[in-house]
Amino acid sequence: MEVLMRTMFQSLGKNHSMNKLAKKYGLRMGAARFVAGDSTESAIQTSKELNNSGKVVTLDHLGEFVFTEEEARLSTAMCIQTLEAIAESGVQSNLSLKMTSLGLDISKELCMENMRRILHKARMNNIFVRIDMED
Repeated sequence: MEVLMRTMFQSLGKNHSMNKLAKKYGLRMGAARFVAGDSTESAIQTSKELNNSGKVVTLDHLGEFVFTEEEARLSTAMCIQTLEAIAESGVQSNLSLKMTSLGLDISKELCMENMRRILHKARMNNIFVRIDMED
């Protein structure tokens, strides 16, 4: 059953219309329980609270399927912004990302260029990046 549900949600994520709806209404449809915030600032605040209760967190900019180079570059910029916020705030967090959010489905070269930028920033700030290569 888990595989079936995962396959269904991955297919919906690749659908332009469904992807747009999920990005717009996802938090209201139950995702808020698992999401630290709808902005970098709120995610950092939630991370601080979790750190204070003894938990280390993983932050992830949601929206794994991108359809244009512009979306891939925006996703990359959000990852870099998140890394900067982690470093500046001192929260105990790492970053998780999916290569599809960096443009893997568009161009391997685009994805690798974006990944290099993110990993450079992570290395500069000694922050672990978890990379998920699956859809």
